[in-house]
Amino acid sequence: MAGARDRRTVRRPLAAANGRERQMPHVNVKLATGRSEEQKRELTRRIVEAVTSTVGCDEDAVSVAIQDVPMAEWNDAVYVPEIEPSLDGLYKKPGYGRPG
Repeated sequence: MAGARDRRTVRRPLAAANGRERQMPHVNVKLATGRSEEQKRELTRRIVEAVTSTVGCDEDAVSVAIQDVPMAEWNDAVYVPEIEPSLDGLYKKPGYGRPG
């Protein structure tokens, strides 16, 4: 496709004010529908805390997205397209197989 970006293109990281490379972690969480906004805020707070302390970046460099997925759609929307083909590369595998 003309003009499309090659996924293998290496992008230069943004420089922080001190001239060092700035890490920009983005975490995408998919949850079964039904969690409260309070639970999502607490999950986000804990994810940001874990990312900043583990990766060593500033809190303002982290972004978190949460997507609610109805359980009736979990298999088709999450497990089959994202989990199943990536099982060997997952750092944390689910304790369940393909939902039936």
